[in-house]
Amino acid sequence: MKQTILILAFSFFSITAHGVEFCKKVKSQGEGHWPVDESAFTLERANKAASELQKLINANTTNNKEAPYPEELGEMRNHFMMIKGYMLKTMLVRSIRSKDDKKTDKVTREMMEKSSTYLKKDFCDFIENDAYVSH
Repeated sequence: MKQTILILAFSFFSITAHGVEFCKKVKSQGEGHWPVDESAFTLERANKAASELQKLINANTTNNKEAPYPEELGEMRNHFMMIKGYMLKTMLVRSIRSKDDKKTDKVTREMMEKSSTYLKKDFCDFIENDAYVSH
Protein backbone atom coordinates (compact mmCIF):
# COMPACT_ATOMS: atom_id res chain seq x y z
CA MET A 1 0.00 0.00 0.00
CA LYS A 2 2.80 2.41 0.95
CA GLN A 3 4.60 1.65 -2.33
CA THR A 4 1.44 2.39 -4.33
CA ILE A 5 0.99 5.73 -2.60
CA LEU A 6 4.66 6.56 -3.08
CA ILE A 7 4.50 5.68 -6.80
CA LEU A 8 1.34 7.77 -7.23
CA ALA A 9 2.95 10.68 -5.38
CA PHE A 10 6.06 10.58 -7.60
CA SER A 11 3.90 10.25 -10.72
CA PHE A 12 1.80 13.22 -9.69
CA PHE A 13 4.91 15.26 -8.89
CA SER A 14 6.50 14.53 -12.26
CA ILE A 15 3.28 15.33 -14.14
CA THR A 16 2.83 18.52 -12.11
CA ALA A 17 6.47 19.50 -12.63
CA HIS A 18 6.08 18.84 -16.36
CA GLY A 19 2.98 21.01 -16.49
CA VAL A 20 4.28 23.90 -14.41
CA GLU A 21 7.69 25.09 -15.60
CA PHE A 22 9.64 24.13 -18.71
CA CYS A 23 11.93 27.15 -18.92
CA LYS A 24 14.06 29.24 -16.62
CA LYS A 25 12.36 32.31 -15.19
CA VAL A 26 13.03 35.59 -16.94
CA LYS A 27 13.82 38.54 -14.72
CA SER A 28 12.65 42.03 -15.56
CA GLN A 29 15.27 44.17 -17.28
CA GLY A 30 13.89 47.28 -15.62
CA GLU A 31 11.13 49.78 -16.21
CA GLY A 32 8.96 48.90 -19.18
CA HIS A 33 10.06 45.26 -19.38
CA TRP A 34 7.47 43.01 -17.77
CA PRO A 35 8.11 39.35 -18.51
CA VAL A 36 5.12 37.01 -18.69
CA ASP A 37 5.46 33.79 -16.72
CA GLU A 38 4.88 30.62 -18.72
CA SER A 39 2.01 29.64 -16.42
CA ALA A 40 0.04 32.57 -17.88
CA PHE A 41 -0.32 30.81 -21.23
CA THR A 42 -3.65 29.07 -20.74
CA LEU A 43 -6.55 28.22 -23.02
CA GLU A 44 -8.77 30.75 -21.25
CA ARG A 45 -6.26 33.57 -21.72
CA ALA A 46 -5.61 32.62 -25.36
CA ASN A 47 -9.36 32.65 -26.05
CA LYS A 48 -9.72 36.02 -24.31
CA ALA A 49 -6.82 37.40 -26.37
CA ALA A 50 -8.46 36.14 -29.59
CA SER A 51 -11.72 37.79 -28.56
CA GLU A 52 -9.95 41.08 -27.79
CA LEU A 53 -8.20 40.96 -31.18
CA GLN A 54 -11.57 40.49 -32.85
CA LYS A 55 -12.87 43.57 -31.02
CA LEU A 56 -9.89 45.62 -32.22
CA ILE A 57 -10.42 44.43 -35.80
CA ASN A 58 -14.11 45.27 -35.68
CA ALA A 59 -13.49 48.68 -34.09
CA ASN A 60 -10.98 49.60 -36.78
CA THR A 61 -13.35 48.44 -39.51
CA THR A 62 -16.55 50.03 -38.20
CA ASN A 63 -14.88 53.33 -37.32
CA ASN A 64 -13.31 53.49 -40.80
CA LYS A 65 -9.89 54.14 -39.34
CA GLU A 66 -7.01 53.81 -41.73
CA ALA A 67 -4.66 52.37 -39.12
CA PRO A 68 -4.77 51.38 -35.47
CA TYR A 69 -3.82 53.94 -32.85
CA PRO A 70 -0.32 53.42 -31.38
CA GLU A 71 -1.73 52.10 -28.07
CA GLU A 72 -3.72 49.53 -30.03
CA LEU A 73 -0.50 48.23 -31.58
CA GLY A 74 0.80 47.36 -28.11
CA GLU A 75 -2.52 45.71 -27.26
CA MET A 76 -2.41 43.70 -30.49
CA ARG A 77 1.15 42.56 -29.79
CA ASN A 78 0.14 41.43 -26.28
CA HIS A 79 -2.82 39.46 -27.64
CA PHE A 80 -0.74 37.81 -30.37
CA MET A 81 1.92 36.99 -27.76
CA MET A 82 -0.65 35.30 -25.51
CA ILE A 83 -2.02 33.19 -28.38
CA LYS A 84 1.43 32.21 -29.66
CA GLY A 85 2.65 31.32 -26.16
CA TYR A 86 -0.38 29.14 -25.56
CA MET A 87 0.04 27.34 -28.89
CA LEU A 88 3.78 26.72 -28.35
CA LYS A 89 3.15 25.43 -24.83
CA THR A 90 0.28 23.19 -26.00
CA MET A 91 2.39 21.65 -28.77
CA LEU A 92 5.18 20.97 -26.28
CA VAL A 93 2.85 19.36 -23.73
CA ARG A 94 1.25 17.19 -26.42
CA SER A 95 4.62 15.99 -27.67
CA ILE A 96 5.73 15.11 -24.14
CA ARG A 97 2.51 13.22 -23.48
CA SER A 98 2.83 11.33 -26.77
CA LYS A 99 6.43 10.31 -26.16
CA ASP A 100 5.52 9.13 -22.64
CA ASP A 101 2.45 7.20 -23.81
CA LYS A 102 3.18 3.46 -23.61
CA LYS A 103 0.46 2.76 -26.18
CA THR A 104 2.41 4.71 -28.79
CA ASP A 105 4.69 2.65 -31.01
CA LYS A 106 8.46 2.93 -30.59
CA VAL A 107 9.11 4.87 -33.82
CA THR A 108 6.47 7.47 -32.94
CA ARG A 109 7.81 7.78 -29.38
CA GLU A 110 11.35 8.38 -30.72
CA MET A 111 10.03 10.96 -33.16
CA MET A 112 8.10 12.70 -30.38
CA GLU A 113 11.23 12.66 -28.18
CA LYS A 114 13.12 14.64 -30.84
CA SER A 115 10.10 16.85 -31.49
CA SER A 116 9.67 17.71 -27.81
CA THR A 117 13.33 18.77 -27.61
CA TYR A 118 12.84 21.25 -30.48
CA LEU A 119 9.47 22.40 -29.18
CA LYS A 120 10.92 23.02 -25.73
CA LYS A 121 13.71 25.10 -27.26
CA ASP A 122 11.16 27.09 -29.31
CA PHE A 123 8.94 27.66 -26.27
CA CYS A 124 11.82 28.65 -23.99
CA ASP A 125 13.28 30.99 -26.64
CA PHE A 126 9.83 32.56 -26.90
CA ILE A 127 9.60 32.92 -23.09
CA GLU A 128 13.05 34.49 -22.94
CA ASN A 129 12.77 36.85 -25.93
CA ASP A 130 9.11 37.55 -26.72
CA ALA A 131 6.97 36.92 -23.64
CA TYR A 132 6.71 40.40 -22.16
CA VAL A 133 3.92 42.95 -21.89
CA SER A 134 4.01 45.88 -24.29
CA HIS A 135 2.43 49.17 -23.39
